[in-house]
Amino acid sequence: MGKHLRMWILIASKDFTRTATIMLIGIGIILIIITRSLLKPFFIIASLVLTHFTALGMSEFLSTKILHVSELGWNVPFFSFIMIVALGVDYSIFLIMRYRELDGHSTQAFVDAARHIGGVIISAAIILGGTFAALIPSGIITLIEVAMTVILGLFLLSFVMLPIFIPALLSAVDRIRRIGIKNVDK
Repeated sequence: MGKHLRMWILIASKDFTRTATIMLIGIGIILIIITRSLLKPFFIIASLVLTHFTALGMSEFLSTKILHVSELGWNVPFFSFIMIVALGVDYSIFLIMRYRELDGHSTQAFVDAARHIGGVIISAAIILGGTFAALIPSGIITLIEVAMTVILGLFLLSFVMLPIFIPALLSAVDRIRRIGIKNVDK
């Protein structure tokens, strides 16, 4: 690897770290205001980061097997992170706003909110996934890798994180909280 390429990769890595930090702090503050909670934004941000890294790993695996490259392009993590987090937080806000419209603040209300807006989120993810799939015929490896990563991320967000992972975390916390209240009352 040439000296200049190593320098560009180092710069890109620092840019990614700085951008990711700024994005996640800003998103966290906005989610705290919207949800009036510290826990829900933490779970949402954790699910977005987990989704990004899972999609990135899956994309690297597919790229090595299908595209026959040794690793993802140096800029794929940066661009895919921005897209996955931006779209994921958007979908999460839809979910949170629906949750707030429902009566009660239980885990069941969160599951009901996910059920009610699931079709909207899945439809949006399919449309956006199709848009990113249009990059695949370009033949440009970096664009193909970004497209694969974002499509995989959208799939994970729509079918795993928002309808299953986040409600499961909230349910676990709700149960722990109820057990703690019962123990305090004894």
